[in-house]
Amino acid sequence: MLADNAAQVGAAQARRRWPVLPIQDMTHPPSSSSPPPTASATAGTDAAKRFRSFTAREGRAAGIVVASAYGADRVRERGQLAAAQWAMAAGADGFEVRAELLPPEWRDRDATAFAGALAAMPGSVGFALVYSTPAEFFGEDGLPSVATVGRALREAQAFGAIALKLQLGPFDAPGRQQPADSDARAVAAASGRRASATWAAHWSSAMDAVADVLRRAPVRVFVENGQSAVGGSRADFEALFASLRANEAWRGAFGMTLDIGNWYWAGDDTASACASLARHVEYVHCKGVQIRDDRYHAVAPDEGIGPWRDWVAALPPALPRGLEFPIVGADPVAATRDALRAVLRD
Repeated sequence: MLADNAAQVGAAQARRRWPVLPIQDMTHPPSSSSPPPTASATAGTDAAKRFRSFTAREGRAAGIVVASAYGADRVRERGQLAAAQWAMAAGADGFEVRAELLPPEWRDRDATAFAGALAAMPGSVGFALVYSTPAEFFGEDGLPSVATVGRALREAQAFGAIALKLQLGPFDAPGRQQPADSDARAVAAASGRRASATWAAHWSSAMDAVADVLRRAPVRVFVENGQSAVGGSRADFEALFASLRANEAWRGAFGMTLDIGNWYWAGDDTASACASLARHVEYVHCKGVQIRDDRYHAVAPDEGIGPWRDWVAALPPALPRGLEFPIVGADPVAATRDALRAVLRD
């Protein structure tokens, strides 16, 4: 059971209650014969405002506990509902559900039941969910995938999540200049695509379709820098947001989750990435990195090898901070409380 005391209840009452929104089918954009846009056409703008309001925690950053912080084995054994309860009891503002840690038989109805059970817990007022999936925004053909994004949005809505996080995937765009240190095969494949006017038209059409879906979505969407050079490089994200800025219909369609630790795996400089991409970042994943046995390992930010607070300070103020590092201890609530205190302290 969740620990319930006067301080926790008082803090919970000060939080916002997020409205429950109906699940919409976002898998396909409307056809040209669809009726004129209704109020739902502004849902994407409302979703962005809704997520931004989540940062307004009396001038401080909101703390979101990522499910994987408790360890994959522990989460699979106890379930993500238990993990969310630990986070809530520790005073977190939200919890990030990880799709890869859900049982294979998981369905939308299970997510709806999950959200209902969590909402019934003491202290749940204002406690928000973020839904994270390893699904990729861009497919192997370099095109944005409206089917993938729509499917992920539906899954996020089933949880009542206020935000959805996807991986970028093998991003490409017409006219993009390939970084000089890119793999030769990738350069050849991309160059062939970009020389095709047909592919460029397909790319623009696909981006139009995805942007339309996101404008109607009641969930804010982010892409995250992953741990590989494909879909995880600073050059990818700089080119991505340059492409979005080039078309008014695409601007602001989605934002970025910046993971300050993942740049190590991708081989990029964290400080440069934070400075370059800051204006697009709406959610930051906090983890430190240590090198052991010639490998990178995720640790608490204060135990890592880089000045993580300086990196976060280069980003917009009071962004929600996701705790994505091992939270260990016999008492997960106490361990989470300590982790939150460390990460949210400026």
